[in-house]
Amino acid sequence: MHKIALFTLLLTVSFGAFSQKDVLSQMRGLELNGNMIFNISGHQIMVMEDDNRLTDMGIKNLKKTYKLKGVDAEYKDNNLPNKNNLVIENTVPNEENPNIKTYQVFYFLEEGYKTVKNIYFQSLTPIDPKIRKAFMDAYFTHPSVLKKYYSKDWSAEQIDFVGRTIELGDACKWVAPNSVQCDALGEINWTEFDNLEDAEQQTKLAIEANNPKKIIKTESASIIFEGQSLPATRIVYKAGGSKLLLGGAPDKKAVYYVTAEVRGKYISCVLSYYIYDTDDYNLAPLLKEVMSLKEK
Repeated sequence: MHKIALFTLLLTVSFGAFSQKDVLSQMRGLELNGNMIFNISGHQIMVMEDDNRLTDMGIKNLKKTYKLKGVDAEYKDNNLPNKNNLVIENTVPNEENPNIKTYQVFYFLEEGYKTVKNIYFQSLTPIDPKIRKAFMDAYFTHPSVLKKYYSKDWSAEQIDFVGRTIELGDACKWVAPNSVQCDALGEINWTEFDNLEDAEQQTKLAIEANNPKKIIKTESASIIFEGQSLPATRIVYKAGGSKLLLGGAPDKKAVYYVTAEVRGKYISCVLSYYIYDTDDYNLAPLLKEVMSLKEK
């Protein structure tokens, strides 16, 4: 375990005039029972409530709950309006690929007796300080701004896919912001970036973060994605052990990894569906809404 450093926050968070509109403009979120989850530029941000206190025992329990075994930094942020707080930063190595790490920042805020609010940032790249600052500013001083970015409706009968409305029907649902699943009909998740380089890096990290031992086949694919001719990476994974795979259902999963500029926005997109045969190139209905395969 890394030595825990106790120090005052060096990354100061200003709570003056709100000017983070552009920073958060790509953010999308969902809410359930008061808990919120957001997606922005490869970052996942969660806002949750725990029945706990920021006592020694409470902090120990929180670390156990969120599996905070290796802590890079632990400190109180005196710049926050809520003075009874604890910030923990840690880096989690990928067990399958030592070159991949998950970066995390937890803000634990005591908001009453036995009530701790947890604002949790997670990314495959170091947490962007501008996103971190903008979100914390909005949370404390402009909560109405956050409401513009999340929905309480988890059904995905109609989705906004990077500026285009797609009608999907009642077989589909959101499983996370910008991540839609249509049972056996396929799944798509994407995230938007300010530039192509960051989108390409996210796609590369998404590929490397998966378990290489489950890879059956990796190949390049030529596709038409939102009207554009693009290269993609197609990987077939073993998918055994899922409850969805009982009763002779497919035991493999085909996944397409795509980076593209779509309607002026740069995205990293992962599209997947279950298959029986490794060389089955018949796309699932959901994937056909945004892509097709070019004839060889």
